[in-house]
Amino acid sequence: MSYNPRHKSSYVYDGPERISHRALLKGTGATEDDMKKPLIAVVNSYTDINPGHVHLNQIATQVKLGITAA
Repeated sequence: MSYNPRHKSSYVYDGPERISHRALLKGTGATEDDMKKPLIAVVNSYTDINPGHVHLNQIATQVKLGITAA
């Protein structure tokens, strides 16, 4: 088995057939350099209805900032 250095998430936006995917990502502010990095989703159960979850939005924001800085 040969080693493939590409990130698995590169299959989301690599190649001419994925131009619409890249356009959507660029619409969110992603740059060409961003698309060379792994695509990481931060998912949480924040809602303003449940008082026990109100802090999760702030935590998710900090997690996203940490990922972006890495």
